[in-house]
Amino acid sequence: MVYKEGNYEYDGTAFQNLIIKQSLEGEQAFILGCTELPIAVSLYHIKGNLIDPSLCLVRAAIVRAGGGNS
Repeated sequence: MVYKEGNYEYDGTAFQNLIIKQSLEGEQAFILGCTELPIAVSLYHIKGNLIDPSLCLVRAAIVRAGGGNS
């Protein structure tokens, strides 16, 4: 079994290939619904139309607090 914890050379090819396959089948975006996924995506250079829900919440909180307009 391969563990990713502490493994900065982890092979993210399977995840990247899944995103490509699902995109070709018509998926338009992928929600990174686990707090670790945005970190892994950045660390392992995964590409795609990826949505980080934590970032969406932060942006909404800033706007709600009057600190931005988008």
